Amino acid sequence: MHFQDFDIDNEEKKQTEIKELKQKKLPITEKGISSFKKKYKKFGVIYLSKIPPFMKPVKIRQLFQQYGKIGRVFLVPESKQSRKNRTKKGGNRKRNYEEGWVEFYDKKIAKRVAESLNNTPIGGPRRAYFRDDIWCIKYLPKFKWNDIHAQDHMEKIEHKNILQQEISQAKKEDEMFLKNIERSRKQKKRIENENQNKFENEFENQNQNQNQNQNQNQNQNQKKKRIKRKKDQEIDEEEFLKNIVGIK
Repeated sequence: MHFQDFDIDNEEKKQTEIKELKQKKLPITEKGISSFKKKYKKFGVIYLSKIPPFMKPVKIRQLFQQYGKIGRVFLVPESKQSRKNRTKKGGNRKRNYEEGWVEFYDKKIAKRVAESLNNTPIGGPRRAYFRDDIWCIKYLPKFKWNDIHAQDHMEKIEHKNILQQEISQAKKEDEMFLKNIERSRKQKKRIENENQNKFENEFENQNQNQNQNQNQNQNQNQKKKRIKRKKDQEIDEEEFLKNIVGIK
């Protein structure tokens, strides 16, 4: 897909200037650095929020360089876990990419590319693999290539902070869980001890009552025996006296 409003002659002139600039080696001097910074300020970056399935960086470069001179291309590959889950379900084993950035030597062209191609089919020959896929492109004003790495660094720091917070939260939850288990164990032990003490007290009271009953029974038996012995003794004395009187 080509732009209808592009000035072809102007584009060819710019491409020639860029090619000559690339071939010409500037000395590493303050003037050279200043010249590079001046050229670098004209660079523009577009952001691809969605990469067509299995499209490679080489294909990205091939598709975009027809609109203007491009520099670096960077695509973020899918995570290992995502690829593992996809291939496990029988998906394509080719590498897939999730998002990407393309650097143009002219930010005006980068802006036009984003505005013209966003939400449009990639197009191409009838049997082209990516013909029906839709571009999702955004021009990033005042955004330079180094900002990608800075953004990536900030995301890593943010991810690290989130991870540390999650780890800290997990530790707190584990500590609370262990405390609850320990509290439950102590409570269970206390209840068991109370029940044991209660059982022992009841058993002891029962033994005491049994002992008291036994003592009472023994005392009653002894008393009955004494009474019986006394009666027997009285009977014997009475019989003895009768015998003496009878003899006389």
